Formats: sequence, structure tokens, C-alpha cells
Amino acid sequence: MWPDLIKHLQDAELTQAQIAERVGCSQPTIHRLLSGETLDPSFSVGVALIDFAKKIGVITREDLRPDLWPPEPARAKEPLAEKEENSHV
Repeated sequence: MWPDLIKHLQDAELTQAQIAERVGCSQPTIHRLLSGETLDPSFSVGVALIDFAKKIGVITREDLRPDLWPPEPARAKEPLAEKEENSHV
């Protein structure tokens, strides 16, 4: 997962140093994740990598193990106030 995510960020014309700066870690940490030398980053680095990739549009939440995500909640068709008024009828 991490090598693919970092490759997506690099495809967006970002260097390892730029990625590291944006997520708050060192460039060697990014290199180790990309090479597979490190399989799991710290929680804060992992979250920052995912958040940054989502922020710049490189990935969506569905790209990250879509089988683990619940379906999107249905949007309400009518405002809540109208529902409450209609429920007293």
C-alpha cells in the first residue's frame, strides 16, 4: 500500500523530499516506505500521507481498501425541520 501511495504522489510531480516535508517526516522515511524496507510507518506519518494524498486529489477514500468502508450514507431529501413537522400529523 505505502509504495503505491508514494508512487501516486511522485506521479503528481512531487519529490520524496517534498512529500516528507508535507507529511512531517524525513526523506529517508519516505524512501524506506517506497522501497518496502519499512512496511508500516508510524501512525502519524501514515495518517498524514493518506490525508495529503486525498487533499491533492491523488487518491479517494475508495482507493484505500474500499471493502473496509461502509457505504456512503443516504442524503436526506427534505430538511429536518419539515420531517419533524410532518411526524406530528
